[in-house]
Amino acid sequence: MPPLSTPPLSMLPLLVIGLRHGVKWGLGGGLIYAGLQMIQGFWPPPDADVSAIAAIARYFAVVMLDYVVAFSVLGFSGLLRKRGRAMLLAAPICLFLRFLCHFASGIMIWGVYAPEGQPVWLYSLLYNGTYMGIELAATTVVMSILFYTAPIIFKQP
Repeated sequence: MPPLSTPPLSMLPLLVIGLRHGVKWGLGGGLIYAGLQMIQGFWPPPDADVSAIAAIARYFAVVMLDYVVAFSVLGFSGLLRKRGRAMLLAAPICLFLRFLCHFASGIMIWGVYAPEGQPVWLYSLLYNGTYMGIELAATTVVMSILFYTAPIIFKQP
């Protein structure tokens, strides 16, 4: 599976875009971020003895699950816009949705890296759960601190 490509807390600005400007802007910000991630270091699916159609499908799955959908779901933070303290749920909900994208990709595409005898789902859970769990916790804590100490950040224009 690809190494971690997003710096810690880098999802926080994407969540704030959705919370400040709504779902459309949040989804757009996530889509742009996905494009930037692909430009900076796209990780193609592992080589496998598959047909050309299957190889194209694997590339499509990586682009969609590991990049486009995984980062665009952060824009759903805009659904909690103008909801007071409920906005604090944006980080855990959206980052969990991102985890689900990577978890599915880990099972469908990256499972070839699972150690011998280890179920693919467990490998994906451990790999993605480790870094996404840390990202989820850190982002939620920092967002909560900012919400109470610098609420102007979350104020809609």
